Amino acid sequence: MIDRAVRDHDLDPARSFVVGDTWLDIGLARAVGARGILVRTGAGAAWEARTPPDLAADAVVDNLAAATAWILRTSEVRSLKSEC
Repeated sequence: MIDRAVRDHDLDPARSFVVGDTWLDIGLARAVGARGILVRTGAGAAWEARTPPDLAADAVVDNLAAATAWILRTSEVRSLKSEC
């Protein structure tokens, strides 16, 4: 699925985000070189309590709106750094 999205939409995984409510989603982000955001909605709060010792999210947020805000802030900072 990721390979197809990269191919069909000319995506760069290093500039992409995976937002999900399980550590499997964060593992996917790591596997493809994307940043991973764990949301506490859905199953996320239960999964957050069972953080694997070898896996960390780039952010843990309350909901999709907070994930979107984090992505925009992070992207803005990267854009500003690349302009310097």
